[in-house]
Amino acid sequence: MERKFGTDIECFRENDISLDAALALAKEAGFDYVFSGKYEIGQVTEVKEKAVKAGLDVEFLHAPFRGVNNFWL
Repeated sequence: MERKFGTDIECFRENDISLDAALALAKEAGFDYVFSGKYEIGQVTEVKEKAVKAGLDVEFLHAPFRGVNNFWL
């Protein structure tokens, strides 16, 4: 089985680095895919489209976590 290497793209975005620059850094560092904690549809779409353009797969995107404790009720 071939394994791929991924990272949370937000880790690259310190110091106000743009999403495009962060994706380029991730690709240059050898990552195959990224994921993101973004959950607003516009942000999710932006991450997905720009990641694909940068040659990276998107492993997963998070659902919103507001009220997550209600899951157990």
